[in-house]
Amino acid sequence: MRSKVFYTILAAILITSFDIKSQDFPLVLDLSDDTPKDGAVINVKPFTGMKIILTNLIPGKKYYYHYESRIKEIPYLKYDIIPKDPNKFRGSNECKAAADSLIEALNKLNVANSESEIKTLKSKIDKQIRIIKSDNDCFIKYDTSLIKNAEDRLSSTEETINITERLRQGEEIVITVNRSGEKEWKFILDSGERGRWMISYGAAFISNIFKQHREFAVKQVSNDSCYVTVLSKDRDEGDLTPSVFFTWLPAAYEGNNWVFGLSGGLGFDMSSPVVMAGVSVMYCWNLNLILGVSGRIVKRPSVKYQEFQLINASDAESLNRNTASFSPFLALTFRFESNPFAKSKK
Repeated sequence: MRSKVFYTILAAILITSFDIKSQDFPLVLDLSDDTPKDGAVINVKPFTGMKIILTNLIPGKKYYYHYESRIKEIPYLKYDIIPKDPNKFRGSNECKAAADSLIEALNKLNVANSESEIKTLKSKIDKQIRIIKSDNDCFIKYDTSLIKNAEDRLSSTEETINITERLRQGEEIVITVNRSGEKEWKFILDSGERGRWMISYGAAFISNIFKQHREFAVKQVSNDSCYVTVLSKDRDEGDLTPSVFFTWLPAAYEGNNWVFGLSGGLGFDMSSPVVMAGVSVMYCWNLNLILGVSGRIVKRPSVKYQEFQLINASDAESLNRNTASFSPFLALTFRFESNPFAKSKK
């Protein structure tokens, strides 16, 4: 019974994690406006499917669009000229005027040669349709096929693109629309930056808790001879080093007060550089507490010598050997506008 409950919960978590949401509203790309050479940047939600509508297309013109090397031709329709029939519409003078104006705009729509002209005519057609529909007597008495014709022509000025690609944070899709080789538009769907690197400055305490730090020193006996002694630090001792840390802040968590992540840092312990990496807890971008492992070069006793061994003075330099040492550290850093360790310019 317990195993069934566990697998049920696991399945629910997996289904939820792979849930793909859709945009709340379709994305409208207006071709009546020119786009920059590098493309017009449009911000969209990440992890969403997109329904895109190209608007203000010229009826009778061929349009092509592509994204990610896929090209598709936008279908188009041709219409015959609609003749004016003064006896066909029986309503108020305003109704007849609206019907005549609608027919005139529809005929112009059929021969328009620019997207900006299409935008102007669409606005006029929408206005006349609203006038006709608002007059019940006009709308009832007159042949409604004109309204349907107008709505069909308006629909021919738009095309829907369904993009199957799912944008993740930090990605973008470039959509290129081309009208018969005459004009081109470029739109960049940008989901925003993935995140940012935060630089903070502070100090790291490198602990010696796991093993005692020992190195050989010499005690002079005469001008030519010495004997070997041992210098050691207890396990409860450590080194304090100024440090600079780099912490990744994902864009999805920029609004959170507390952010957990990974940090890498560099320091100097007065004798050698220190490299550090660990887990960080960042509070409101400016305060960072980091726990991790540090690596540095330290001196260790050479196996050639032993404590209290008599040596020549010339052998003092070879008593210790350089060895890589890894130790835990705890760091507290702050995010400043500039490097606090840098020398001030006078």
